[in-house]
Amino acid sequence: MRTIIKQFKIDFLIICFLSVVVAFLNVLGGLLLGSLLKAVNYHDIDILLKNTMWTLLVWLLFYFLYKVLKDKNAITKKKMNNYIRNKWTDYAANIDNYEWEKIEVSTYIAHYLNEISMIDEKCLNSIFELLYAVPSICFSLFSIFWIHYYLGMTSIILFLVIFFFPNIFKKKMANNAQTLQRCISDTTNRFYDALNGRMDYLLYSNQNNFISTFANQSNILENQNCDTTKFENYVNCIISSVGLLSQLILVFVSTLLVIENTVSIG
Repeated sequence: MRTIIKQFKIDFLIICFLSVVVAFLNVLGGLLLGSLLKAVNYHDIDILLKNTMWTLLVWLLFYFLYKVLKDKNAITKKKMNNYIRNKWTDYAANIDNYEWEKIEVSTYIAHYLNEISMIDEKCLNSIFELLYAVPSICFSLFSIFWIHYYLGMTSIILFLVIFFFPNIFKKKMANNAQTLQRCISDTTNRFYDALNGRMDYLLYSNQNNFISTFANQSNILENQNCDTTKFENYVNCIISSVGLLSQLILVFVSTLLVIENTVSIG
């Protein structure tokens, strides 16, 4: 993947630049929204109009460049996917006939279609998200520390809690995913065996046994799928609750600083 990225380094440099600019505008827009409250302190309509105008301009520019960034991501993925497919096509065209006979056509098709989708979903999307997330976090922390270092330290602690808290459930979720995968594989094999032995079922058994085989295995699969989903819902609920608690703590600290006249509103 590193070699492919080097092949499109100009595209990635443009994406990095756009990610930094968009992340900066996002944080700046949030600060400007807060600055609208200054009009409450000063009871000044001119401040309200000026801050509203700047806030609107920043957010309009943010959404425009955000779309440009997303479009650039899509165009870069298209170019990279076509580049990988062309490499595989060149390999298929130039490989020795003796070696080619050892490769099943389905394997080549899987490389050509399925693996490209996996690279797209699990690799490229993660890279693009990381390129945007890193400057966003940096600018956000800088802006919070700029307001007050208490807020900055509180935000870092809460961020670490939210970031590492899901690891508590990581092992259980991995085990559930493996169990579900084994159940899917077992169900597939049983369905395959039952369909291949359909005539034997109908000759030496009865139609009800044939039907009940599918019904029972389907019930086992769906029970496991339901248990896995319920546990995921439980984890998401806990994580959301921790996130809400973190926001309340941050609001509490901010309000406390305002009450003590350490920071001003807006």
